Amino acid sequence: MVFDVYGTNLILPQANKIAGPNVKTLMHITQGASSMFGFFAPSAKCGISDYETAVERICSDEELRKGRDRTQIVEAVVLAKNGTDKLNGTVIRVPGVKEIFDYEREGYNVPMPPGILIQIAEMIKLAANTDGTILSSSYALEGPVLEAWTEFKKPYPVGIQVAPFGWKKGIVIKDDEIRGFLDKNEKNSVLYISFGSHFFPITTPGYVTALLSTLEKLKFPFIFVLGGQMAKDHLPSDTISRINQSGAGLIHCGWADQRGILQHPSTGWFLTHAGWNSISESLAQGVPLICWPMSHSDQFMNAALLSTRDEPIAFELLQTRMGEARGPPRRGGGEIKGEIGEVEREMEDVLSKARGTEGAKLRKHAESIAIKLRDERDGRADWAIRELAAV
Repeated sequence: MVFDVYGTNLILPQANKIAGPNVKTLMHITQGASSMFGFFAPSAKCGISDYETAVERICSDEELRKGRDRTQIVEAVVLAKNGTDKLNGTVIRVPGVKEIFDYEREGYNVPMPPGILIQIAEMIKLAANTDGTILSSSYALEGPVLEAWTEFKKPYPVGIQVAPFGWKKGIVIKDDEIRGFLDKNEKNSVLYISFGSHFFPITTPGYVTALLSTLEKLKFPFIFVLGGQMAKDHLPSDTISRINQSGAGLIHCGWADQRGILQHPSTGWFLTHAGWNSISESLAQGVPLICWPMSHSDQFMNAALLSTRDEPIAFELLQTRMGEARGPPRRGGGEIKGEIGEVEREMEDVLSKARGTEGAKLRKHAESIAIKLRDERDGRADWAIRELAAV
């Protein structure tokens, strides 16, 4: 039996009763392995599989409890993910990712959905209750953490999940405006911007304005797709009209063929919220990324994975972080303050690097990863699928 990570732990007992004791249960993970590693590892190894131990300790001590009920304590412990009920600068060590502080993998440029932390608690229980995990990941991207995974559960890394036409080249973009903008620009010169279906920095609109003004200042051509629900009405119509009329960039209000844009030779970079699907589609085409994570989910760990690896394939914007995520980063550099001046300086620095020697190195690494991902898709990942079929 295969269970999705979201909420299905609640029906696991009934499913086991129906299927019988000899049927194995597998957890299907569509995020990256690095961000999900803590669901299986205990607090001693920077995980939260034993989160209930911390919850019971706090619940039994009135001084630690501070008048909270058990649900509130569960939420605090699951949010901290460090064996306590608060972010405190604990150093997080995930195989294959350079060390970060606990607050570096958190942030909320978008509101946290109600009930999500209790849902995460159920996901942790499901991880403990299943026999193995199906992972939409690849040894080319996350080899060290996939190797470490075997200590806790049997992994089945079936490769990044990109539809067959997402691996191809030369898909014709049907939208005339987007195709025309890309066709008129040079190879690898255009920045593609999209925050996906569910995310947009609605609590920091000034950061988006800073991004647009920096792109105009640097004369960096870009396509900004506003397809998600949160993106609607969060850019002034006069700004959209001015930019589109100038020809310096294109702001597209609606859905677009992301895979076609990433396949176009003019697309050189992808500025993204660092969701796993967007990462997968970009790397399948060898397009390096600029990460702007903004949600309590996998995005911050994904960004750290891509930007701090030995051969990085992404830049990460740090000054765009909010709340507990602000502070001195473990990876070095200035303190994350989130002030608009700091945001603008970082954006200009990153976009300038993207066009320089450092950006060329990242592009080479991304192109190399694309080849490895293709090879693994038809090799090691295919073997994992065959092994899974025999379970």
